[in-house]
Amino acid sequence: EEAAGRALFAGVGFTRGARFLANVVRNLALGGAPQKAVSNTSAVPFGGAVLSLNEAHAPVAVGAEALAPLPGEKAVPGWARGLRAGVSAHSKVDPGTGDLWFHGCVYSG
Repeated sequence: EEAAGRALFAGVGFTRGARFLANVVRNLALGGAPQKAVSNTSAVPFGGAVLSLNEAHAPVAVGAEALAPLPGEKAVPGWARGLRAGVSAHSKVDPGTGDLWFHGCVYSG
């Protein structure tokens, strides 16, 4: 989108019915995902990285200097690759144990 100078992905958050389905299909064709993975709600230091968080997706590890996703496999921490849901955007690190606490929901129907 930055290179194109315009939005390419269609919104799906507040759409319903045929518009929702059309937007999902368009996004799959553009980027191989039903919606754009924008991880921009909060950041938390954890496991030697800065994690950018958003409820709809797995956390993205970003470089502290450029605030850009780390390259390749490092972008999504190994423990997060098997998650079936995103993590809460305001996750907390337990100061006593160093554990990252979050929640997520998986909807099915």
